[in-house]
Amino acid sequence: MKTLSYYAEEIQKRASAPSGLSDLLIEMSADFGTANNNKIILSLKKAEFFINNKGLETEKPLSDAAVNSKFLMTPDGIQFKKNEIYVKALTSLMSNIKAALRSLENEARAQY
Repeated sequence: MKTLSYYAEEIQKRASAPSGLSDLLIEMSADFGTANNNKIILSLKKAEFFINNKGLETEKPLSDAAVNSKFLMTPDGIQFKKNEIYVKALTSLMSNIKAALRSLENEARAQY
């Protein structure tokens, strides 16, 4: 998966080239799929962490917020949060590319 900075730079480079933006959108879609697959795997790890650390067998189980905070301090939790942010940012970037492509399409139609 490429970094968000890479995608931001590529969007700026290809801003006026519809075919370049379309190619980038396809590339981003592949990373989006990979990131969502990672999200599934990390969500299962999070669920397992909750089961093992909630303390349901005790008199006072931990709150979900407390267990979530503990999870976010683990390597899997850090990866979960990074992946979550990556998916949201990539979604936004992809949406912006689609809007730019629509705008370029409308401009092209107006010329004819």
